[in-house]
Amino acid sequence: MISKSALHMLREIYLDESIVVYLKDLNIVTITEDQQEMKVTPMVDGYVVDIDNEFIYLGLPDGLILKTIPHSSVGLIEIMLEPEMMIDLELPNEGDDIH
Repeated sequence: MISKSALHMLREIYLDESIVVYLKDLNIVTITEDQQEMKVTPMVDGYVVDIDNEFIYLGLPDGLILKTIPHSSVGLIEIMLEPEMMIDLELPNEGDDIH
């Protein structure tokens, strides 16, 4: 369960956004090409329909809920960049100084 102020902030930032949620404490162990163990953090993506004290609800813009994620399993949340947003980003050109 999260506080009212945290709930308000999460709603303000993420409601009606497409996000990626990185789940904590659920690492998947896999083997690389050179037979080394590698841990991968599972991710869930979707459109935020609602957020309450216990869950983040992902689904469709019309309100249909498809996934429910408890706050206790959330490690990190990122807003997904839509392809048209990527075009608007000012990226350095070849030969530009990067500081």
